[in-house]
Amino acid sequence: MLALIMIIVFPSFYLLGRTVIGIAYGPAGRERFFLEDKVITGMVLTIGLAECAHIGAFVSGRSVCVSAKYFVMLFICVVAFCAVASFIRYLIGKKQKDHKNGSRPIFSAIHPDRREIVFFAIWMLLLAWQLFAVFYQCRVFQEADITLETVVSFLETDRLYEYNPLTGAPYQAGMPQRLQVLCLPTLYADLCLVAGVSPEFLVWHLVPALVVLLAHFAYYSIARCLFPENRFSRVFFMVLVSFLLMITDSGEAADGFGLMHMGFHGTTLRSTVLLPYLFSLCLRRNWRLTIPLILAEICLVWTLYGLGVCIFVTFAMWLILHLLTGRRTTSGKEELS
Repeated sequence: MLALIMIIVFPSFYLLGRTVIGIAYGPAGRERFFLEDKVITGMVLTIGLAECAHIGAFVSGRSVCVSAKYFVMLFICVVAFCAVASFIRYLIGKKQKDHKNGSRPIFSAIHPDRREIVFFAIWMLLLAWQLFAVFYQCRVFQEADITLETVVSFLETDRLYEYNPLTGAPYQAGMPQRLQVLCLPTLYADLCLVAGVSPEFLVWHLVPALVVLLAHFAYYSIARCLFPENRFSRVFFMVLVSFLLMITDSGEAADGFGLMHMGFHGTTLRSTVLLPYLFSLCLRRNWRLTIPLILAEICLVWTLYGLGVCIFVTFAMWLILHLLTGRRTTSGKEELS
């Protein structure tokens, strides 16, 4: 079941992300971005589609069924558009390559040494253990969490944010508009209706497994920034990250705890996927793709009634890199003089 869903979800993420990056950066994006960039960008775009469906359902009467219908329509239309756009780009690129210097191999030769094979196998074993742990675990950390109850309330009442999930009674004073903007419970309810799975299976098992894979993509983007020419160092870095995520699941504030026990939280998605990937984008100075990440956090996490951690990290990284660049330029001019 998990493998089947991965086969459907991740190619869709890749297709969406590839198209968005192509629109934002043009042909230069092929050299500046890699598989992990396209997958995570596609995931962020999917969150944006869920938010559009969520807002559309609010305008139409707060029906969960309407939200699911809007989400499916938007997702199919956008994926179809991306598929057509990718096919057209492929045909144009093929004609240009044939006209210039003939065909070119799609994949370059990869010759890993023995160390890379060993550490890559260790990384895959650690990843497989994490997936097994979060997908087949019988208990999750539920203190002060009502995510599942909110999704169940949405599905039972077919209403969005109108009934208290703990009591089943309507909210007497309503809810803050900032909370009503959050689309994560709505997205879970939409997926339950579309896929025909139970809320417990989706929230406690399937989503955490997806978040584990996305987290590894995000941290690998950092490894690629730190070691752009050394593949062994990237694999070794991922082994260390995987090991740290496993041994830090004993503290509630640690990223490993959120990843291994609360992968369905918006805060976990922010800390283990959005922030590491945002950090890699800032290191590469790809500022355009930071905007969707900032908007995605607004849709997922209740932070400061608006802009949250992502925008502050982006501003801090921009300021640090700007100051470092300015100092290097100044020192270079002094040496020339």
